[in-house]
Amino acid sequence: MKKTTVKILTAAVSICILLSVCACVSENFASYTSEQQVNGITITETLSFNAKGDVIYQITDNIKLDFTGFEEEERTELKDTFKASITDIYSAIEGVTCTDDMTDGIYTINAVIPSQEDILNKIAESGLMQFTGDSKVLSLSVTGESLEKSGYTKTE
Repeated sequence: MKKTTVKILTAAVSICILLSVCACVSENFASYTSEQQVNGITITETLSFNAKGDVIYQITDNIKLDFTGFEEEERTELKDTFKASITDIYSAIEGVTCTDDMTDGIYTINAVIPSQEDILNKIAESGLMQFTGDSKVLSLSVTGESLEKSGYTKTE
């Protein structure tokens, strides 16, 4: 009888510990958007974060540049400028996947960034993003607060 009770209690405690650990490392997602006008270009940036618990493991930077108010030749020049200053820099960083597309006057850049210290340091050095604190571990809650203070709106 005592052995059965001990086994049941041990199993119950093990299940409670397992559930607690699973809750601590749950998958989280957050997305923040900013829109601004610069020299006639509407720039919409959406930063999305995948995290385990509060630790971000992947960032997706989606930038839409609206060139519809410009002539075709100007659109091409603007695209080439932004490609050189954003897309090509992201693409040159090992581990980052970056794609771009120009459709109907909207130039879209999409970068998927693993949240690893060496990659984040290269991105910061290039001036594409700024990080405060320790780039070894990015906090989802601290990042969200910082983005909201910078004018981003939480969208998810």
